Amino acid sequence: MQVHPTAKAGMIFWGMGVSQHVHGTNNSRCLISLALMCGHVGRPGTGLHPLRGQNNVQGASDAGLIPMFLPDYQNVTDDGVRSLFQEIWETDDFSSEKGLTVVEIMDSVHEGTIKGMYILGENPAMSDPDLN
Repeated sequence: MQVHPTAKAGMIFWGMGVSQHVHGTNNSRCLISLALMCGHVGRPGTGLHPLRGQNNVQGASDAGLIPMFLPDYQNVTDDGVRSLFQEIWETDDFSSEKGLTVVEIMDSVHEGTIKGMYILGENPAMSDPDLN
């Protein structure tokens, strides 16, 4: 990777290996710090862009298909956020409990709590780091 300290604009893109590495959080923080030190955040043509590993996972995440968030990454446990979505969606209250992450789902399968799944558009054997 080359970084030119006098560049007017610069972007950092990285793949899943950087953030999902055993030191992924620190790897990401270092890239964020680099962009901040070089002044490449918050202006056109600058920024940080972690690239996702599966088809449209970013769009699905933005739309609220993460088990603990509603659209726009708003927390499902926030009563004010939920009441806003109740009004928009013209629905009664819905659960304020966070859903299971992929890892928690797989743990629940092994524990026998989840006995079946219907999976569409993803292959956990290809995308999850621990096939076993």
